[in-house]
Amino acid sequence: MYMDKIIDFKFPLYAHKHEIKRFEDDKELLQQHIALCRKYYDILMNRRQLKKKFSRLYQEMGIEEKAALDFLFDALEGVLELHDAGKINPLFQKVKMKNDLGIQSVDGIRGTNHSFFSSLIYLDYFCFQLSQTNLGRDLKKKIKMILFMNAYLISRHHGDLTALEEYIMEYEEGGQAEILMRTLKKHSLCLYKGPFYFMGSGESGEPSEKIDIRIAAGYYKKGRKGFERKENIVLNIYLRLLYSVLTTADYYATSEYENGVDMEPVVCTEQTSDFREAYEKTELLKNIRHYEQVSYGKTIIQSDEAEINVMRTEMFLDAEKTWCLNRDANMFFLEAPTGSGKSNCAMNLSFQMLEENWGKIWYVYPFNTLVEQNYTSLEKIFGMNQELFSKITVINSVTPMKKEEGIQEDEESCYQKTL
Repeated sequence: MYMDKIIDFKFPLYAHKHEIKRFEDDKELLQQHIALCRKYYDILMNRRQLKKKFSRLYQEMGIEEKAALDFLFDALEGVLELHDAGKINPLFQKVKMKNDLGIQSVDGIRGTNHSFFSSLIYLDYFCFQLSQTNLGRDLKKKIKMILFMNAYLISRHHGDLTALEEYIMEYEEGGQAEILMRTLKKHSLCLYKGPFYFMGSGESGEPSEKIDIRIAAGYYKKGRKGFERKENIVLNIYLRLLYSVLTTADYYATSEYENGVDMEPVVCTEQTSDFREAYEKTELLKNIRHYEQVSYGKTIIQSDEAEINVMRTEMFLDAEKTWCLNRDANMFFLEAPTGSGKSNCAMNLSFQMLEENWGKIWYVYPFNTLVEQNYTSLEKIFGMNQELFSKITVINSVTPMKKEEGIQEDEESCYQKTL
């Protein structure tokens, strides 16, 4: 763990505490929480093939050198491992964790806050690590920008992605970062061991060229210099993806501690092959596939209401054919009146896309009533197979969540697992 290198664990330090004592040990050590976060981070990275996606995003931002990519993936792991490092804040431990370390509050930390402190620790550690590499100057500028944005995400992991300008201002003269870094260097009792990259000493404590914390305020703009519209969009995608990974892993880890429920079985476990097989066995699909073999491309459709099923089938097969010939296209548009079979077309194409390793599909409806209509359609298709149909659910503000039958867990644990 990165924390072992930079935090003094001479006192027990906690990440979470049960408001009502439910277990024999009602506090979770900081190291235990980070281990759980890392567990869910690894699950998400592996099952969603996220390393490949992050690698592509870095390359789209002009970072292709292997040594640079290796460093960025270390820094990516560091986001998970250091996102709560600021919980060494003595006031957080005393007030939130009821763990009095006998240490005075630290100037520059606002009350019991830990997120900004965590982000500063992250930036200090990884900027020092970057300074020890042989990467080129221009490459380091881009990487410093990414490190700064990673730190920003850490500072916002209990909120939303706003206030970037305010975060940058904290690194300017008189800002929170300057006050805090100066204070940390003076007070070893704060439990942070350094490297204090921004205060002019390395890990060994030997003097080196002084680097002022205020220089970090320019990392974002300097690193983005020369970015075109495409690179800016890629950076935005990167930020949202990493924010999602961090908050998801943190949520599952916290849920496992608070409720004693291993959340791994419910993370990214969707299987679609069974649904596809059941779908193809329906009478509707059997008829469509028979028509495809016998009549598709040969039948002249008459404008007669009796031919409506033929028209639906033709549209279904036309849509499928268009998809098969244009898998790399970004947008398809199908316009047809109510009752023409659009939902069936969409379901078929969804299965086709999932077989192409599209990891997640969003089907957006403007009204809850349309969701209910589609749920009824799904019931007609999968309702005969209760094992499959039980995996389909409506989640909104008016529909109770499904619970597995016979589940014997307490109410809170059941709720978390069901959610």
